[in-house]
Amino acid sequence: MTRDEIICLVVEADAMEGVEEDGSMFVEFSEQQLKTFTALVAAHEREACAKVAESYEPTCDTCPNGVANAIRARGEA
Repeated sequence: MTRDEIICLVVEADAMEGVEEDGSMFVEFSEQQLKTFTALVAAHEREACAKVAESYEPTCDTCPNGVANAIRARGEA
């Protein structure tokens, strides 16, 4: 994931962002915000993996979208 993608997920999780005097960024999470953030990161990574799987599946006549769908389904459990 890129830095910008991570920042978008931090914002989506509604975490508190701040900037130190030296210009570096920091994030503070409540327990619920951290749970939300980690779920968002996991979903983002699952989708990235599913897209890679889809790129290989056209060569597999017996499993169209099977692997990609299985990866996506892991987030529904």
